[in-house]
Amino acid sequence: MRVGAGVRADAEQYALGGLAALGARLPIPVAQQMLEIVVPLLPRQPNTYIVVDDELVAALVGVSRCTDRQLAARAAAALVDAIGHGLASATDRVVSLDRDLPGLLPALRERAQAGDEDAVRVLASWGEWHSFMTRPTQRLLEALFKHPVGQPRADFPIVSGVRTRPWCLISGSGRGFRSG
Repeated sequence: MRVGAGVRADAEQYALGGLAALGARLPIPVAQQMLEIVVPLLPRQPNTYIVVDDELVAALVGVSRCTDRQLAARAAAALVDAIGHGLASATDRVVSLDRDLPGLLPALRERAQAGDEDAVRVLASWGEWHSFMTRPTQRLLEALFKHPVGQPRADFPIVSGVRTRPWCLISGSGRGFRSG
């Protein structure tokens, strides 16, 4: 299978999705091959989308649930990389993973500490709070308070920029947040 080669994207999507659905039942050699195919497709230019992005993330989630813990840890690290490369479904899929997956939590903390708001989102959704999460929360609060009271808000961002994320507001409340 050559994902992204432009031959039959729909067939590739179905194949990746089907293999990903096997999860813990995924044979180890197949899981290894999936990592070899998927991981090189993660790095990309900003705002670049590949037709099989959701299936790439699903494949990594499937491998992260396989019985070989070393392969599962490699898949978890690749999922954190997918967050950093802006794959849309990666953040939500990582939230649903077991946080005790080897290497996942340290990799997320490192990415969040480097300023990745999506990694901060995952940590906050798990109830994790670290001092490096304070500044993103402050920025989100500032953006929220700039909006006039009584004015309707758009349900979607009109321009790219700061997105309000209630997870930061909830996670930041009562945990040493200081306005400043």
